Parts: sequence; C-alpha cells; structure tokens
Amino acid sequence: HGGKDNGAVHAGVQEKNQTLAMAKTVAKALKEAGASVIMTRSDDTFVSLGERSNIANRSKADLFVSCHFNSNSVDNSRSGTIVFYHNAIPLHMLLAECIRSEIAKFKDLPDMGTWSDTRIYNSGFAVLRGAQMPAVLLELGFLNHATDRSKIQDQNFRDHVADAIVKVYQDPVYGEPTEPVTHYV
Repeated sequence: HGGKDNGAVHAGVQEKNQTLAMAKTVAKALKEAGASVIMTRSDDTFVSLGERSNIANRSKADLFVSCHFNSNSVDNSRSGTIVFYHNAIPLHMLLAECIRSEIAKFKDLPDMGTWSDTRIYNSGFAVLRGAQMPAVLLELGFLNHATDRSKIQDQNFRDHVADAIVKVYQDPVYGEPTEPVTHYV
C-alpha cells in the first residue's frame, strides 16, 4: 500500500499510513539490534507488490517481512493477528510460527494463528510468492474492529510487534548473525 493505494480504510484510518508507521517502528528496532534494514517504501509512495519482492531479491535479503492490517465486510466481527507464509515451504513456515508466537505473548490482540497464503488465494500472495528468501506477511489486526483499530494506532502496540520480530531475529533457531542481516519491512 502507499501512494494511490490506500489499502483498507475505516473510520478515516488508512491502512497505508498505519503500515508505514508500523514498518518504521520495526525497522528502527531491527537497526538498533544490529540488522541492516532496507524498506521498500519510506514515505507515501506506491511500490507494486512484485517490485517489493524484487527489491529484496536483488539485494539478496535474508528475510522479508510485509506489514498489513486486515478488514472484512462486517464491522467488529473479527479481531486478531494472523501471520502468513507462502505455500508450505518449511523455512517460511518456521519464520511465520516464530514471529506469531512472539507477537501472541504480548496479548495485545487475539492470536488467529499462522496460515498459508494459499488459504486465501490458490497462488498465494504476490509479495510472498515472489520472495526468494524466508518471507512472511503480518496481518496485525482488523481496521474495521474498534478495539483492533485502537491498538493499531497505538505506539505501544507497534513497539510490541517490533520487539517480537527482533526477538526472532536474535533467536538461536536462526543462528546468531555474524554480520548484519538485511530485513525488509
């Protein structure tokens, strides 16, 4: 999302603005933890889904994290976070489950689990399908749910998500990096 693509919009809250705020918080936390971070967008510009994963591929990124917020057709009917991975690729599934587990520890919003993107689209999500490294797409609450929307706009919630991602970055499952690791948010 960004530029001409607002993403989901509810009660005047645009997904594109909230995802950018979340991505900046995650990027800052990862940099402070020693990671090298390249954001696919750092302002309100449009970058196509394919180009987002292409940027990561050209840079030989180690991980790809895409931040989003959900919405559905019935206000206040669904609440919670979902972490998506592409298809059934084991390393992508592991990354998704580790991040989901860490986000769930904060209990900010209900944990809706870890899902394959093929549960939504047969071919999966474009940003995950095109990534040549472990990649996840985070749906961090529903914009059309009042409680979620409040959390989404709260810096403490953003900090919790960032802390969860940093914890996974530093986790021995992935090995302690000997040099900075590039992450995309």
